[in-house]
Amino acid sequence: ELEPLATSSEYLIGAWKSACLVPDENSDYAEQHYFVFYPNRTATHTRETFYKKTCTVSDLTLVDNYNYTIPTAGQINFTNLSTGQTFYDTYQVQTDSLTFGHGFRNTLPYPTTTGTSESDRLSTLNQYIVYSKELRYQ
Repeated sequence: ELEPLATSSEYLIGAWKSACLVPDENSDYAEQHYFVFYPNRTATHTRETFYKKTCTVSDLTLVDNYNYTIPTAGQINFTNLSTGQTFYDTYQVQTDSLTFGHGFRNTLPYPTTTGTSESDRLSTLNQYIVYSKELRYQ
């Protein structure tokens, strides 16, 4: 069942984790994503890269810290705390799963928008990277 999307961040707050993503059976590459949303409107995204077909010991870890705002239901803006750059995204919370518009989509189609401005907001959800809720914060 779809949870209501509000301009409140209450549905996002907590720790989220993607599955181990392997682009195809011939790939010697995998990645896993983590997002933590805090009540103070900050978030941390971690991408672990594996130069193998399993997500065991990470070969490379990239961490980005953001401030985020939710201008309207289903829209989220991320401002990178290191660069000051903002990207304009979409999101959906469905029970205990979370999807965004950004990210690698493997064989799934990409939107025509790129998220560089409000008018260029990512317009479709990425069904390749789907996060599951791991932990709720109060």
